[in-house]
Order: sequence, then structure tokens, then C-alpha cells
Amino acid sequence: MKVNDQLLSIIIPVYNREYLIAETLNAIINQEYKNWECLVIDDGSTDNTVKVVQFLSKKDSRISIHIRPPNLKQGGNAARNYGFDLALGEYITWVDSDDLVDIRHYIRHIRVLQKNPEIYATISKAGIFHKQIGDLEGVWSQIYKSQNVLEDMICNLVSWPILGVCWRKTWFSCAPFSEEIISGQEWLMHVNQLINGLKFEIINDVTSYVRRHSDRKGMNENPLKYLSRFNARFYVYNELKKNKVLSKINKLALIKSMIQNIKKITDTKSIRFLIPACFRIMILNISLNYRFQFLRILIVGIPLKLFFTKGERFFYIN
Repeated sequence: MKVNDQLLSIIIPVYNREYLIAETLNAIINQEYKNWECLVIDDGSTDNTVKVVQFLSKKDSRISIHIRPPNLKQGGNAARNYGFDLALGEYITWVDSDDLVDIRHYIRHIRVLQKNPEIYATISKAGIFHKQIGDLEGVWSQIYKSQNVLEDMICNLVSWPILGVCWRKTWFSCAPFSEEIISGQEWLMHVNQLINGLKFEIINDVTSYVRRHSDRKGMNENPLKYLSRFNARFYVYNELKKNKVLSKINKLALIKSMIQNIKKITDTKSIRFLIPACFRIMILNISLNYRFQFLRILIVGIPLKLFFTKGERFFYIN
């Protein structure tokens, strides 16, 4: 079977990226792997993003622009899911609208998937850049072969960049992104697949690049972002507990992460987002051996942070 025989669907959610989306799309146009469709899902842009994509789609018919229907929830995750529903490819991948892939990125992933029919995903490393590839050192993600990749991902020892993963579309029974959260969605999606027994292969090279800039959504100090990250961990905690596979290491790592996100919400002084997180922590408190430490956070730590910007030490669980 030739490597170019099977269609790859590339999904890009976009919002107000008129100055960056062309660079992302041109990197895809230049791929060695030729049999792809690129579905750009606009999430209500108010600038010229749609016009830029339309211009490029006239030059390359493999690119198409789709407007998120008004009945769907606003946000990148709903756009990603909508793209999933539209995708026709046997393989599928998601890319953020400000990131880049190198010229051989997709052909390397597809070759591995075609040679190994028992695996459902391939993962490669992602570098970081600011304005052009090479202007920042380091990698975005930590990827290595692990005896327990689920545990290592929960403990933040392993992370997969969304654009660094290619999937067999048949792996998913439905669109995989949670539309209720705005941050931590990639982590949650990947953890869910590992919980479900995903078999994958690692490509131990940097083949994609994540842009670092102040306009990136993950860079802002938004209390809803921290509540979303809290909720993602809360969901995984309950999912593992329900399936009776919640190890002591995973339990402690998830609790620590939830507490740290409560601290960050407290730093923003947002009572509105603090209350639901604290309520959920109290639900966990019923079945945990952390009652005293939780009460110390709620009664001492949070008031000190809210009113005196002190009390860091009360937010650490051991």
C-alpha cells in the first residue's frame, strides 16, 4: 500500500488569526504527504481570518473553511468536535491556528500507522518558537516510552502536543473533546484515551512546533482556565475511581493539581469560580484521608490568600 493512498483529515479551529493562519496553512500545503483535507473551523472571527482562508482555499482545494453553526457551543473544543464530525479521512489530527509542522511531519506519522495496524495513534515531539522556527530552544512536550504512561501523564512527567498526535479515526466512537472546559482539554482528551486502552507508537523526533506568544489563550490569567483544569482533574479522578484503577500515586497527583488550581483561582480573587471548585473538593473529602488538610485550606489558606495575599504553605498536600 502506498503511503499516499489514505486520506488524512487535518482540523484547525480558528478565531481572529488573520496574521498567523496563512503561515500555518502554508506549512500544511508544503507537506510531502499529499492526500489530506484541511478543515478550518471558524469560531466567530471578527477580523479577516475567514477571507484569508478563503483566498488560500482557492489556491488549494484541499483547504476548506467552515463556520461553526450558531447552535453549537462557542469555543475551540466545539470547533474541534464539529471538524471531527465533518472529517472524511481514515486518519485525523488537530492543529492550533498559530502552530507549524515540518515538511515531513505527516508522512512520518502515516507510514508508522500503515506499518502497524494494531496501533491507533502516533506521537512525535513538538518544539517551541516565537516568530520563526529556531528562535527558541527546548521542546514543548515530554515524550518517552514508559511502563505506565497514564500514571506519568497524570503526574505531568509525560505530555503530548495536540498537533503531535495522528489518530486512526475509527478509534473514536464520537467527537473526543470536552466542550465544558477551556483549558486542559488536550490533557483530558489524551488521558481519556489512555484510560480506554489506547495503543500507540512514539516517533522520537521534533516534527512540529508550538508558537509562544502573549496572544495564546493558555498564557492569560483567567480564573475560568484554572477552574477548567481543576474540573479536568476532578473528572479523571472519578473516572479512575469508578473503574477501580485509582492508584495511590494517581490519587495524590490529581489532588495536588486540583489544590494548586484552587490556589490560582484564589489568586484571581474570583469567588464565582472558587465556590464550585471548593464544593467539589468537599465532595472528595467524604472518601479521602485528607480531611484535616482540606479543612486547613478552606478555613485558613483561602481567607489568607483572598484578604492578605499570604498563606502559600497551606495549599500543599503531602
